[in-house]
Amino acid sequence: MRPRFLAAIVGLLSLFGCADPSAPIKTRAGKLTQDQVDAIVRKCGGPKSMAMIRGVELVIHPTRDIMANGCVLKALQATGETNLTSVHNEMHQAP
Repeated sequence: MRPRFLAAIVGLLSLFGCADPSAPIKTRAGKLTQDQVDAIVRKCGGPKSMAMIRGVELVIHPTRDIMANGCVLKALQATGETNLTSVHNEMHQAP
């Protein structure tokens, strides 16, 4: 019985508890153009292929440079065109 229980827990964690931090971030592109997105990525020091508009969707591929990632996400959120809700570090405060 224990191996089945352990397998069930591992399966649930793999589905819900472990998000891939390097997975692409998909958001609404709004009225942004690829030129505007490229300018934001360039200003933040990211590689040109970091953010691409595909139809109505903006796909952001995080890089190893967390400063560039944060800069791009904050700048895109500031445009008001994407549906990125929160772009900042959050530290849990214990009650």
